[in-house]
Amino acid sequence: MGAVSLTRYVPESVTHALSLQMYQKAIIEVGGKEKFQQLWDEDDDPEVGDKSYIFPENAWALQKLGIKISPNVQVVTDVEQVEFK
Repeated sequence: MGAVSLTRYVPESVTHALSLQMYQKAIIEVGGKEKFQQLWDEDDDPEVGDKSYIFPENAWALQKLGIKISPNVQVVTDVEQVEFK
């Protein structure tokens, strides 16, 4: 079983709201936007590992919150789209 974007099941506006809430909570829990960005960058360092992936609603929420997404991150609607090396 693969994971898919919530947009396959609910309206995009709902997925955006849910993702925004999830990341707002995560930012608070780690101690702020700068700390979150630092942790995000560490997880997605192209020098360290393979590409990672996120769903469009998550990319939207991160961008809305001003979090920079590494070029190492692939935005997909279904894990079947993930490029494996």
